[in-house]
Amino acid sequence: GWPNAGGWMARKQALLEYISSTEARMNKFATQEWPGEWGYQCRPDGATDVDWNGKYAGLRGFDDQLCLNAYNMAKLRQGDRRHKLDADGSILFSTNGCPVSDTGKDSKDKVYYKYTGKAPCLWHMNNPVAKVRLKEMS
Repeated sequence: GWPNAGGWMARKQALLEYISSTEARMNKFATQEWPGEWGYQCRPDGATDVDWNGKYAGLRGFDDQLCLNAYNMAKLRQGDRRHKLDADGSILFSTNGCPVSDTGKDSKDKVYYKYTGKAPCLWHMNNPVAKVRLKEMS
């Protein structure tokens, strides 16, 4: 899966580091469709120039999820204990149309996701199905 959700929680310095890292990871290239125009793509974590021009040569087109994923993988590979990849929705839960029956309330009235037992800090509801279920979830 790709890290993809609608929120950032970071210290200012950490967010600026992500932006700088992403800008440094960007590669400029011309496309076959528009040889005179240039686009950008994030180089996968750990990829060299040889990798980029060889086995990743077909990866041409900007993908914000690849940029975020490359950054997350680099931080995890470096063993950064302050960087968290929220893989189970314990910080931010993307409902993606999750039925209310998949949630519960604990003794302190915190809403949690039954499959993980986690009560996230943020609930992400930006797709059409989630918007319809927003009233049910409130």
